[in-house]
Amino acid sequence: VGSSARGPAAAAALHAVAGLPPLRGRVVWHGELDADALALRLATADVFVLPSLHEGYGMAAAEALAHGLPIVSTTAGALADTVPDDAALKVAPGAVAPLRDALSQLIDDPALRARLAAGARAAGRRLPDWAAQSARFAAVLEGVG
Repeated sequence: VGSSARGPAAAAALHAVAGLPPLRGRVVWHGELDADALALRLATADVFVLPSLHEGYGMAAAEALAHGLPIVSTTAGALADTVPDDAALKVAPGAVAPLRDALSQLIDDPALRARLAAGARAAGRRLPDWAAQSARFAAVLEGVG
């Protein structure tokens, strides 16, 4: 899920890799989705994977937490703090073999998926909604002047 136009070179590289065995025919590209379509995709997902090399906050990870998805991510940037340990398996940025191992572990272990999903749901309940976060942001801006 996501726009190919926002990072065309990265999107092209991902499409090329997904066209190779063993991924050929197993990856579906949904493109950019509106809020309702994204919520549907997240509701039907089993796991959320975010192998970022850097994240300033991790908005996509927060969205996955809000939907109670177990996460496989890196510890890049803010992900180390945004994604709680009881909701995710985390690896170092760029660590391909540990990322593969974490994915395999989560795919093969339904009890682990359930435990991490419970952690994600709990973390998601602690996240502020858009109205609360907007109010916090506005308060910070008002205090800056």
